[in-house]
Amino acid sequence: MTTSRSGVSLVDVSIGLAVFAGLALTVAMALTAGSRGGESAWRHSVAQSLLRDKLAEMQEAANVDMKDVYVAYHGTWDKPTGSGTINTTGKDFAVPELPHGNLNIRLYKNESGAGAPTPGATISGRPDRATAYIPAELGGARDLNGDGDMNDELGPTADDARLLPARLELTWRDSTGVVERIVVHALIGSTTNLNN
Repeated sequence: MTTSRSGVSLVDVSIGLAVFAGLALTVAMALTAGSRGGESAWRHSVAQSLLRDKLAEMQEAANVDMKDVYVAYHGTWDKPTGSGTINTTGKDFAVPELPHGNLNIRLYKNESGAGAPTPGATISGRPDRATAYIPAELGGARDLNGDGDMNDELGPTADDARLLPARLELTWRDSTGVVERIVVHALIGSTTNLNN
């Protein structure tokens, strides 16, 4: 003889709720991870767009007047003689489009890189050691003013430059507080105002 059972027991309800809770938690975690991934991808897209815009702005400035680019985008000019603090850290620009966003730009005008200083070092009558060397990502030593050699420290505002190697580093924090970073290397060159 068989017996049939009607209705749902408390055990059945408990098992069903546990399975549902597990599935709901899995879906919630997947949505959160997807949201973070989407947010991260969006911020990387914004960062890349900002870097492209800044490089275009620098190139436009170089086409108008190359001598102003170094001071405007790197900061104070390194002293040509005597002693003074070497600016090997470049110039920082706030980036409000990204959380804790900061864009650091460094321009290099020591062609050969001989005697590259350490950050915060002081020069003493050595104009050839006034700026950091051109990094390997930009090809290392190169002729920046078109005079046929790579032994020059360019002028006070790099007004004799035809090319300025640039390093742009954009940093920001993601939603968990981790620092994200994009580094771009480029050569800024004047197409309309070659000062030599």
